[in-house]
Amino acid sequence: MKKDELFLLLNTIAKGIADTFGPDCETLIQDLDTTDHRILSIYHGHVSGRQTGSVTDILGSTSDSSLDLSRLQQPHVGMLAKRGGRKIKSTTLPFAAEDGVLGLGINFDYTNLALAEQALKALTAVNGYLYDDIRKNQPSHIDALLQEASRSLSSPLKQLNKKERHQLLTRLHLNHFFEQQRAIPYLAEQLDVSRYTIYKDLKELGFSD
Repeated sequence: MKKDELFLLLNTIAKGIADTFGPDCETLIQDLDTTDHRILSIYHGHVSGRQTGSVTDILGSTSDSSLDLSRLQQPHVGMLAKRGGRKIKSTTLPFAAEDGVLGLGINFDYTNLALAEQALKALTAVNGYLYDDIRKNQPSHIDALLQEASRSLSSPLKQLNKKERHQLLTRLHLNHFFEQQRAIPYLAEQLDVSRYTIYKDLKELGFSD
């Protein structure tokens, strides 16, 4: 395939990408056979302020005449380019024809997305887990009540069967454990059961309405 044929193909691809990703996405075709890598066509050129025929790069500078063409004709994918306070994600893909090399450039200005990301991080930032914080401030006597009620049990709290669990709940009820704030969530965690199980047990024991 000759360069002019390759150009027609890449130009169609470049326009399709630009139309798909919108005005923040600049696409272009460059001649990579010379160090000035002149732009042969460009879409949404306002991203970098360039137009067809421009010989400036994504940073707005003119290429060094001593630039190694072998480096220019290699793929450069997802590179960050900063220009005038803007953040641009830049990719150049070389395509070899029979009589030369063309480059498909894709430059996406993600400045607004970066600002939105910062805003979302600030908005969704948390200082910890609420229940953990509540647990830290939980009066120590709630744990003391549980330890006292479970003292005569032969099994660890997380291995109690239903009968043993009912015995424990009965003792806790007599010691006014369930009058404490967050008692049931705390107990469910200590027993490794659901809150529903605790409520169900209390109902079976006649300790709840």
